[in-house]
Amino acid sequence: MRLIDKNIIIGSYGQMFAELYIDLLINRCEIPSDDICFVALDNQISSQCNSVCGVPAYNFSDCSLDEFSECRSITTISLNPSNSSQLEQIITTTPKLIEKIYVHLTEDEVNRWVSTKKQYGELTITKKNYMSDACLRIIPKIENFIAAETPFREKLQHVLERDNFKIFDARDAFRSLPDNTWRLFSRLYEEDKKSSKPEQKILFGAKQGVFSIKYILGVFKELSSRGKLLDYKYMVFTYKKDKSVRIILDLYCIYMRNIKRKNIDISYPTASNAISYNALIMSCNHLILQYRGSMTTAKSYIALGCGTVHVERGSNNEIELCQNDGINAGIYSNTAELIDNITNSAIDIVDNKRLIEENYDYKYKVLNKIYRA
Repeated sequence: MRLIDKNIIIGSYGQMFAELYIDLLINRCEIPSDDICFVALDNQISSQCNSVCGVPAYNFSDCSLDEFSECRSITTISLNPSNSSQLEQIITTTPKLIEKIYVHLTEDEVNRWVSTKKQYGELTITKKNYMSDACLRIIPKIENFIAAETPFREKLQHVLERDNFKIFDARDAFRSLPDNTWRLFSRLYEEDKKSSKPEQKILFGAKQGVFSIKYILGVFKELSSRGKLLDYKYMVFTYKKDKSVRIILDLYCIYMRNIKRKNIDISYPTASNAISYNALIMSCNHLILQYRGSMTTAKSYIALGCGTVHVERGSNNEIELCQNDGINAGIYSNTAELIDNITNSAIDIVDNKRLIEENYDYKYKVLNKIYRA
């Protein structure tokens, strides 16, 4: 049987996080590739393309449900309508497998669950929460979550109304690039510090559209009032189809240049691939992280010692990055405090690099115990 004694990763073919996860297990967690296989939900596996990251790949529809009964583990990235019905079929056929299922949680889905519970008093299907009947039936049964302990446990207890589950604190243990690519990429920053040194540049969020124009202009206003506006360059990821943010910022720059005689350097990059995206991130010495999300990117940024991450006090990212993972970030409650943190630059980025590497090593050990058991 193809799945016997295998650690099965279930996901969509070409899913970035599933591939990074398999790559992580092999290259960082010392799980033999022979012990892993990938099961695709979207029937895209063919005889010409039957492997993912060097491990065998199969279509879920081509596997009999009985084949799953003797596997070592089953892991999904997220729990949603695209995979919950398949998980339900598996545990209905072999109920004991619930003990071997691990759900690697994302912030987005947990926040959707919390919002749904707050609005309706229970988990239910809405137009925006990306749930299904199968999701509702299987969520009460899941025993093992791969998640960050501090920000996730209380939320899960609240939405699930139970505490008979385990949290394995190993979420987002992978870098933002496959391991071999990351090693090559990071060597540039380790071996040629002069050429790779970040600029005095502030990045607003690690993806498009995470900060409002009002927020960005508020930061500019505070910097300008302190005479620090021209001390930095600025970078904002914007949506190609939504030109409004860029237009408003361009008008602001025209006003500042012609009226205030201040030339502001703002770039609106479009990353064409993972390497160029990471290079853009690493070119900044200050990353203002949005309320939630982009943890993989933020931790990779810290791991290269490129600069300081700034997080809003009480945000999901502050809880996970600082309270759970012990990283020293620029924590702020208002714009004035944010600018204090940026201009004072009191964060020890070398020590943060050490802390994040220790954090990675801990997570590798957690995952090793799961998949080598």
